[in-house]
Amino acid sequence: MLRDVFVSGLRDKAILDRLFEEDNIDLEKTLQIALAMEKACKGANDIMGQGIKAVYAGKKQMNKKSNFVSKQKKPLFCSRCTGTDHVKEKCRFISSKCNFCSKVGHIQRACFAAQKSKTKPVKQKQVSFNGKAENKNEIPVFELNSIDSGLHEQPPIMINLKIENKNCTMELDTGGAVNVMSINNFRKISKKQIQPTSVVFKTYKGDSLIPMGYVTVKVEYRNQISNLNLYIVKENLDTILGREWLYKINFDWQPIKAVRATSKRNLSQLLEEYKNIFDDELGEINNYQVKLELKPEVKPIFCRVRTVPFALKGRVENEIDRLEKEGLSKRLNIRNGQRQLYLSLSQMAA
Repeated sequence: MLRDVFVSGLRDKAILDRLFEEDNIDLEKTLQIALAMEKACKGANDIMGQGIKAVYAGKKQMNKKSNFVSKQKKPLFCSRCTGTDHVKEKCRFISSKCNFCSKVGHIQRACFAAQKSKTKPVKQKQVSFNGKAENKNEIPVFELNSIDSGLHEQPPIMINLKIENKNCTMELDTGGAVNVMSINNFRKISKKQIQPTSVVFKTYKGDSLIPMGYVTVKVEYRNQISNLNLYIVKENLDTILGREWLYKINFDWQPIKAVRATSKRNLSQLLEEYKNIFDDELGEINNYQVKLELKPEVKPIFCRVRTVPFALKGRVENEIDRLEKEGLSKRLNIRNGQRQLYLSLSQMAA
């Protein structure tokens, strides 16, 4: 509060610009910077003043007039609205409320707190870390700034077990020291009383995250029953299965996370074994019979043979030979040697 009052009372634009370049400065550092800038400006003015006196040593009256003119031309600056045509005492925003800090006396454009928060905060995602705490009662729980790098995020490994005879799915985290569950999720499976604890979770910034406590719960996993500690937090976090339970329960890792790769050798063996499926030839369906039932009262219809154009005669003959070789068609003599052909010109063109 005192720092903001001090800065809003400064009139020198050079000092204000220098202070706005700093991030997260306290009152003591603000005073040091302002005093240093003031001394530097005063020393520069003294040096320039000596030079003027040396040139105009016999004209003191002109020198005074020159100094008076320079003072009148000093640029104005208003710390309430960053205007340059008036002083802050005559600013029309003297009773305005800042939209950023909600303080009266300036607008957001001239807000000292808004200048420090230009950068957009990065979304944070909680992860665990295998680190050592400085205090024996502190357990590291670090937060990592989550930045989208364009890579495909790997899905978490989930483990299904029972807590207090209720089915529960937990995210496996081998880097986590303890097991953590939010109070909202815990109340869905148990009404047990939470016991106090002296354990404090430590973030990567050095901040402390105090849990509500811990509960000793009955955990069942594939005929294994154990009474283990579960830490409860107020924050809405994912349920984490850490190293503490990994030492007590023998998990079956093969179905939990199994990676199977088909080698080229196995693939070539499959292609060789079932080559009749993957070749380009027409296959056959074995062990199946198809019966077409026709109505006995229906008389067959005779269609007159169409004349094949001379330009297509060669392709028609080739298509007939191909169908006969593959067993898809059979030559039949009908009524004086006439044959009925139903061929698709589009198939022949292909």
